Parts: sequence; C-alpha cells; structure tokens
Amino acid sequence: MALSHELILIYTTYFVATASPGPSNMAIMGTAMKGRGAALALASGVIRFR
Repeated sequence: MALSHELILIYTTYFVATASPGPSNMAIMGTAMKGRGAALALASGVIRFR
C-alpha cells in the first residue's frame, strides 16, 4: 500500500513540474502581450531596445 501512495505522489509531482511554464515562458508570454515582434526577439535571444 505505501508503495502505491508514494508512486502517486511522485507522478503528481512530476506532472506539476512538467506542466507548469517556467520563468522564461512567462517572460515571453508577457512580452507577447505588448507586441509579437518583441516576443519573437526575446524568444530568439535577441533583445531590442526602442
């Protein structure tokens, strides 16, 4: 029984960790709300200043 509860905990933790967006994805999404070009530049690693 204890093994099955531990496996459920492990799988739940794995699912939450892989399904949640990381800080880089959140930065790209936040920038995309201001403009697609700026988000594409951020995503490609190029930072444009206006």
